Amino acid sequence: MAWRAAGRRGITDLRTDDRVVTQPEEMPELDRRMAVLSPHLYDGVPLTVAARRQGVPVRTAQRWLASYRVEGAAGLTRSPRADRGSRRVPVELVKVIEGLALRRPPPQIAQIHRQISEMAEKQGVATPLV
Repeated sequence: MAWRAAGRRGITDLRTDDRVVTQPEEMPELDRRMAVLSPHLYDGVPLTVAARRQGVPVRTAQRWLASYRVEGAAGLTRSPRADRGSRRVPVELVKVIEGLALRRPPPQIAQIHRQISEMAEKQGVATPLV
């Protein structure tokens, strides 16, 4: 799929043959990254120029290119976070924090943090950061 940038500054309007994407967030991640790399890889456009046209920092484009050369297209996808789906704060403590935050009038964050820090210390759990 060939992407071409329209507009003078960054990505304002990306066109494909069949539709117009107005926000870069609407493009799949791999397509966005290939939109930067393809002109460089296939048309001989300097990477700095291709990155500038797409509104991407040159250093980021260099990292993408290095990953692409080592791993191919798989190197352009983000790996999931190692801590995804896990919480450092116990569920019970989260419920207490939410309960304190929903009081009327709402307490100050520092007050909530002090109370939660005391509770975490009593339970032998690390103090959550606010």
